[in-house]
Amino acid sequence: MFKKSILLFFISSSAIAGAFGPRESKLIFESDKAYIQYRIDNTGKDMPWLVQAWVEDSKEKKTKEFTPTPLVFRVEPSSVFSVRVMKTGSPDEHKETLYWIVSNSLPGGDKTELKSHDDKITAKMNLAYR
Repeated sequence: MFKKSILLFFISSSAIAGAFGPRESKLIFESDKAYIQYRIDNTGKDMPWLVQAWVEDSKEKKTKEFTPTPLVFRVEPSSVFSVRVMKTGSPDEHKETLYWIVSNSLPGGDKTELKSHDDKITAKMNLAYR
């Protein structure tokens, strides 16, 4: 199921959005840092995107160990948006731990148009805490 989701993400994101999505595919969070950043690109010329981000543990459950800031944001056309991931909990510092950064994105558009959930893009990136 996960492999199909990743494949569908790449197919749908290129068909729907051109070049919209996270620039990074894996992030490494060093234990001595308070935060890291990742970027989301929108190279489309006419469509903004609304994005909601959160962090999941290796069992795909939302975690309070890390918090993306802002939680919900808008990526304007022809722009790059930086998201800061803050350490807000006490992750295990004695071993490397894998988390997931998840971003759900919906395209903007005319308020009179009905949007389907088929236009939604979900991206998952590895977050390794060391």
